[in-house]
Amino acid sequence: MGYNCAYITFELQEEIINMRIGANLLSIENDNYEIKAADQDFMKRKMTDLKQSVIIPLGKLHVKEFPSSTCSVNDLRTYLKKAEEVLGFKFDNIFVDYINIMKNWRNPNTENLYMKIKQISEDLRAMAMEEQWAVISATQTNRSGWETSDLNITNISESAALLHTVDVLFGIITNAEMKARNEYFLKCLANRVSGYENTRKRYTVDWKYFRIEEDKYSQIQDMDFLVNHVVGGQQHPRGSNLNKNIRSTQADIATIIGSNQNPEFRETPDITGSGLF
Repeated sequence: MGYNCAYITFELQEEIINMRIGANLLSIENDNYEIKAADQDFMKRKMTDLKQSVIIPLGKLHVKEFPSSTCSVNDLRTYLKKAEEVLGFKFDNIFVDYINIMKNWRNPNTENLYMKIKQISEDLRAMAMEEQWAVISATQTNRSGWETSDLNITNISESAALLHTVDVLFGIITNAEMKARNEYFLKCLANRVSGYENTRKRYTVDWKYFRIEEDKYSQIQDMDFLVNHVVGGQQHPRGSNLNKNIRSTQADIATIIGSNQNPEFRETPDITGSGLF
């Protein structure tokens, strides 16, 4: 989308990150990427085709690997500011993979996981605000969130402080059955700027190219609609433009909740707009 991005990895090697991003953008199967990348003429043609196929000019990407628990937020900020100076452009988005295995410079040897993640997340948030970067990171779920068909805020592992600090928190929901169908759901668990908590959307996954795409034919699923309808009188699910002859009966509620499988609602446009990090 034209953004300049830095991908900071504390887990996977730089080469693996580059292969996955390259497989996605250049439509090269990940299993064959190393062989294809050895052909420089082939890769140049792929890059040229990519640049000519986009409407918005491509942004810049910089990938950097640090060993786990060796880089603090202060170290990261210093590195990124120097990288901007050397590379000659400002980053828009900083991807940190991932927050739990960063170094806490305030208390390097602390065994209090709540304080460790609290201080790292607060430092990352401060860095994002001061440098005008959007910082996107990840965390793990606890064991109760493994192989489940749904997630909620109680599934956050190690520290609830992460929930208390971030602007927006999404959960990636997938299990063996979903993987077999090449799908997962992205669920909004917390959001400071809009009322979309506890709603989710279906996405499809192409494992050959490590590509994730929105299912444009599925509605945003409002997981609280039944409760909000009965208790608060909410008429329509959040994220839906359904406004024609919807009667407040249990049968209609069931139809709306399952509308992603109902052809009657498939042409209803999804809410669109600028993305939130």
